[in-house]
Amino acid sequence: MSMNKIKIDKKKFITKFVKLAEINSPSFKEGEVASCLKRELKKLGCRVTSDNAHKNFGGETGNIIAKFPGTIKAKPRLLIAHMDSFASNEGLKLQIKANRIISDGKNVLGADGKVAVAAILGILDILEQNKDKLKYPPLEIIFAVAEEKRFKGSKYLNYSLLKAKEGILFDTTYPDKLILKTPAKYAFEAVIYGIPAHAGWEPEKGISAIEIASQAVSKMNLRRIDFETTANIGIMKGGTARNVVMPKFTLYGEVRGHNVKKLIKQLAHIKKCFQTAVKNSRKKVDGKFISAKLKFTSSLAYPAAEINKTEPIVQAILDSAKKQNIPLKAQHSDRASAICRYMQKGIKTPSLSYGQRNVHTKEEYLDLKDYFNAVKIALTTILSFKK
Repeated sequence: MSMNKIKIDKKKFITKFVKLAEINSPSFKEGEVASCLKRELKKLGCRVTSDNAHKNFGGETGNIIAKFPGTIKAKPRLLIAHMDSFASNEGLKLQIKANRIISDGKNVLGADGKVAVAAILGILDILEQNKDKLKYPPLEIIFAVAEEKRFKGSKYLNYSLLKAKEGILFDTTYPDKLILKTPAKYAFEAVIYGIPAHAGWEPEKGISAIEIASQAVSKMNLRRIDFETTANIGIMKGGTARNVVMPKFTLYGEVRGHNVKKLIKQLAHIKKCFQTAVKNSRKKVDGKFISAKLKFTSSLAYPAAEINKTEPIVQAILDSAKKQNIPLKAQHSDRASAICRYMQKGIKTPSLSYGQRNVHTKEEYLDLKDYFNAVKIALTTILSFKK
């Protein structure tokens, strides 16, 4: 039985997504949707378990790992999605318009994550219904938690439960791109300690932490640094009262890119700007020298990842898209991806889009055409494996 003869019940796929979308499951609160998914997977003939990843970050439940039997003796392959949403969507009201599913604009739709989960469930259903006619390898399914929180679910996944070394990760917004390369990110925090003073009576005796910060930031190279490197300061906070020279000011930022040496150089540049501004704050007050102080810390939020285009899994996905007349090219992305976590464990999982748009906003929607195209590509890929 060829892929072209397989009937994809589009209504069924839509229903699966709607059912999942209506379950509120922001990061760390995936307990209810996880229970639902375990029941669905067991109905499909999977052996289902979950790990204790959540104990590392205070979540309700761990990652779901399911084993779906194949009809041929072959290496297992992975299908991966995440079950958490970027934000709470409690009270979500869905609408189907033309070739889209949207929310009422008051909540995020939750397509980012939930559509991929629905696609995988639908694919398993098709395989199960046609197991006497189709030849496919064993599949291992990962429904990860806390993906929206720096991929904590996949970071703490119990990889000993897996045998597969390649598969498909459903998680990108570009329908015509198969993502093979993703950036690293370093997060940094700069705390500037000034000297408080009354802003009305004796402001000259103080050192304003926000002034020092502004002097530092004005000297920095930020935003687009080059074709593969960016830097940003996204959060700033400080102050105690209107009439107090600000004693403390904190800035939170990031540098991200595909070249780690460049990232480390950019971090050093940012730190140097803060150090210089703090050094220049030194002055004499009442016969004594005073100066601001700096505490600068940085850490690797997640590493860069790259899958070679020649890898069999990459070629299998690209060939499958071609067979279905669906445009798809191997590309890199400047957005982060859980690819990095799996690559750290030697597991190659190119990232495929499944139709979500405007993610992390209340204008998020699902493009149904791209949703079904992703299903066709994934199914064709699974059926292409012979060993």
